[in-house]
Amino acid sequence: MAWNHVVRPIAEVGWTVWDDEARHRVPRTLDQMIDSGRLFCSRPKCPERPAYTYTYNYVTGRRGRVSSQRRHLCAKHAELVCRDYGLEVAR
Repeated sequence: MAWNHVVRPIAEVGWTVWDDEARHRVPRTLDQMIDSGRLFCSRPKCPERPAYTYTYNYVTGRRGRVSSQRRHLCAKHAELVCRDYGLEVAR
């Protein structure tokens, strides 16, 4: 069972990666993240550029712990998720 489905446009700024030499997180742009292969559409074998972030909560295990999931989707796959769950893209 999953709930709290939200599809939002992907953030252009605010990305960071760990730099082993500097030993701290270093800011990156969305284009740098995509070019380095760290960010891509979460659907298998989809080569498209991610345009949306899809988040939702779900219950895991017998104790009923709540987990959350974040996926990055291209425009085509975000449209499919919105259609399947009856969602509008959040701004």
